[in-house]
Amino acid sequence: MQKDIEKQFLKAYQSGGVVHTCIDVIRQRYDLGFLSESTPLLDEDEWAKSLYQNIFPKEIKKAVETFDDSVIKYLESPLMDEISDNLSECQTMKEKERYINSLIVPFHELSELFYPTLAPKERHDKLLKVSETSRNFWQQNTERKETQRQLEAIEDSISEEVEQQERLEMISTRFFEIINKPKDDVEKALRRFCHIKHMFANRLDALCLVNDIDLMRLQKECGTYLITCRDITLLMDYIGSIELAQKYIDELSKEEYIEQSKQPQPEPTNQHFTRSFTPDGQKLIFERLTTRYLPKDTNYSHLKFVFGGTAIPDNEKPFERLKWLRTKQLLRELLEGIKHTDTSIAELERQVPSFFVDKKKTPFSLANNKEAPSAESDYIKDLIKDLATL
Repeated sequence: MQKDIEKQFLKAYQSGGVVHTCIDVIRQRYDLGFLSESTPLLDEDEWAKSLYQNIFPKEIKKAVETFDDSVIKYLESPLMDEISDNLSECQTMKEKERYINSLIVPFHELSELFYPTLAPKERHDKLLKVSETSRNFWQQNTERKETQRQLEAIEDSISEEVEQQERLEMISTRFFEIINKPKDDVEKALRRFCHIKHMFANRLDALCLVNDIDLMRLQKECGTYLITCRDITLLMDYIGSIELAQKYIDELSKEEYIEQSKQPQPEPTNQHFTRSFTPDGQKLIFERLTTRYLPKDTNYSHLKFVFGGTAIPDNEKPFERLKWLRTKQLLRELLEGIKHTDTSIAELERQVPSFFVDKKKTPFSLANNKEAPSAESDYIKDLIKDLATL
């Protein structure tokens, strides 16, 4: 196998690479370590202060300047060509899957950081179940003299596990906020590498589908996620059409399909990107938006699906994305005001093209939030305010 391009690309994401350094610097800068420090390292150690404020940022800047993203960002991708050739050399499906696994695991640190409700939570939940089993045992054996001591130790262990998981989720939220609005070269670098990772993940998913390989299943088995759900609008660009992409998804081997259907789906695919609304709230959204922001003939059931996740009746399927008639900035202002509290801005931006199209029926994306509020912003603000009362 030829792996020159692959090795150079993945080097940035592996342990000790530039992505790890970016994460480390940001952890120290904002006290986002696994344990909250009463006295942050940078406040008490001059050598560490120099390392994290001067030396590491310079190393990161140099690494960013020398990183070659041209191997992945264009439609003709030398990296994907190399991976495709290597897959062709594999003799069995097991060999192919093991090779794909080797491409997944370098992203483990990013997966742990940005998806704490997936593999990390699953591990924490298993530990909690063990502790709860032990607690039940001791609660049924109260006559033993060590019972009270054991129960106290178990309660402490459970409390620590819960607190640790909560901290991981808090850290993840903060990192999403930081890369969404980066302030310096280090934060911009991490944002860039996350964007490249997402691009690579979708192209890898497309290549896997063509080879009858389920990347979603392999990610779960690795405990490492590059993406949490498929975006068929992106797969279309790499496979050729939405119909062909869907065909490959449908043709995943029956065994894989059955196995996947038994497993709980990752949280981001279950959780709708907007918060839920009452029927009156959805009616208000329909009435206000169809005056100027959506066509008057917008399907009401499809709108309720987008704004609240209400299931679409069978007789009104398939879902058609809503046609947004105004600016990207106004859509951002609306969605940021009504998004689910657990939906990060980055996740919101990722999902929007699956739910909205422009006047030409091209998948819609959000503005970069750099535009000043327009005269119509007050109309959007009033809608958000009124929804809060319903």
